[in-house]
Parts: sequence; C-alpha cells; structure tokens
Amino acid sequence: MKCEICFQKISSNNYINHLNKCHPIFYKELLKNIISFNNNGMTISKISESLNQTKKFISDNLNLIMESKEFYDVKKPLNIKKWEPDKFKLETTTIWNFKDRGN
Repeated sequence: MKCEICFQKISSNNYINHLNKCHPIFYKELLKNIISFNNNGMTISKISESLNQTKKFISDNLNLIMESKEFYDVKKPLNIKKWEPDKFKLETTTIWNFKDRGN
C-alpha cells in the first residue's frame, strides 16, 4: 500500500508505525478523530467511511489506544453483530384475502 501523505510504499502491517514515526501530527489528529467518532457512538464501518481508512485500521487503532498506557477516554467500539432481534420470525401470511383469483 502507499502512504496517503508521502506516497511511500509500505506493508499494511507497518502502516500504523509509519504514520506514527514519519507523520506524527497527522497520526495524532487521526487518532483524535477516531476517538471522537467512536465515543459519539459511530460504528467502526461509519468511522472508516468518514476518515477514508479501512475498518481494520480503525479497529487496530482503537485496540492500541485502549491497551496503551497513555490516558485516553475511549468507549468500547460499537460492533453490530445482528440486525434483527432474537427469536425474530418473518411473517408468512398476509391480511389480504384472494379466495376467488380466477384463471
């Protein structure tokens, strides 16, 4: 992958380290935005869309922030696993009645 700032080729595993070492001001600002969006209840998907970063990048950074010894007020990320309630069953009947539909 290429760094969006200096366009240097970097492996995706080293991208966070590269940003932190070579572009610390940009990286700290990015972290502030990630924390702010996360604490305001945005999902990892929405944060990644807003900041033009991958979901993995956002997730990895949130994990690093929560594990770091520096003090950050970070809520647990909102990960939506289900889009329907438990024991949800789609109705298979209708209120419409078509007794004599004809041929």
